[in-house]
Amino acid sequence: MRRSVRRIIQKWVPLLFLIGVFGALLGSIVDDVKMLERPKPKRQLVFTENEIGCLREALYYEGRGGLEGEQIMQGMVIIARATDPDPQWPKTICGVVHQVMKGVAQFSYWSDKPLMEKLPDPFDWSRADRLARWLSKAVWREQFFPHNAGCVRSYKMSDAALRKLSQKATAQLRVSPRSLGYFERTQNAVFTVGSHTFYEDKGGCREPMPTA
Repeated sequence: MRRSVRRIIQKWVPLLFLIGVFGALLGSIVDDVKMLERPKPKRQLVFTENEIGCLREALYYEGRGGLEGEQIMQGMVIIARATDPDPQWPKTICGVVHQVMKGVAQFSYWSDKPLMEKLPDPFDWSRADRLARWLSKAVWREQFFPHNAGCVRSYKMSDAALRKLSQKATAQLRVSPRSLGYFERTQNAVFTVGSHTFYEDKGGCREPMPTA
């Protein structure tokens, strides 16, 4: 009995080991193929210290107090705009976060002078700096858009989150009726992270960003 068990072990253990090795190699090959299939941004992603500073600023004022994953997606939208060759978007992060279209600041904090004059909270500022520096290196290499949402270029506070805010807090968001109408007319909601919903244009885009 012992000899038969030993023979079975001697026969099957090497085979199982080879199967495991083959499976690992196959998985690695599949991952490599998927990486090759991902669309790559046309512009080499090398950001200046000034651009990282603008990204930090946007992450702080747009997402302080929220989830880290929420801030990461907000930063992804900003970088996607900056790296998209579409002429409607500026080609630097600073240009994107300070952009004014038809008299409306794309990121409302930029037009709120009293807010910008306040000293930032040290903890939230430090987190925004860490995430901005990580994104500048990881975007489209380690961090991608989820749900095949390569055309996401916009976000706003989700309707569920807006309903929970007081009337005063809602007014402080500076969300104009024209802005809300823009989302209703032209944008499709793709996913929600934390208190923000992320959108892509109903017409899609010519240059989708890489997705996970």
